Amino acid sequence: LATFFLTHWPDSKSQSGRARTAPEMVDLIRTSQLEVAVISKKEAIAAREGTGRHARSGKSPLSALAELGDHVLVTREDLLRPMAEKIVQALQDNWQALDPKLSRAANSPFSGKSMGIPLHPVAAERFKAAA
Repeated sequence: LATFFLTHWPDSKSQSGRARTAPEMVDLIRTSQLEVAVISKKEAIAAREGTGRHARSGKSPLSALAELGDHVLVTREDLLRPMAEKIVQALQDNWQALDPKLSRAANSPFSGKSMGIPLHPVAAERFKAAA
């Protein structure tokens, strides 16, 4: 995804990172060390609810920016609107350029199905406008 954003939003200065576990990834988001991450829907739900491997950290205020097959592009609920708009716009405008393993041949970043966590307000607005 970092390569995608560097190509379609060069000013983002995106970098890829890797955490050993989903809870580590969520902690990086929660502490603003990362703005976004791709995690499984199951992990996103558990992090939001503070259950399973995420119980020790408690509930995490995650929201979704896009659906990526069995995964979700997540961020904090309080991600600033301008940043969220740029991320969502880059995804919408260039969805077909995204790796098919991530997009799962969907027509857009939003399937309309429940992802188990709420959409970020910007993503919700864009989804409603595109529907």
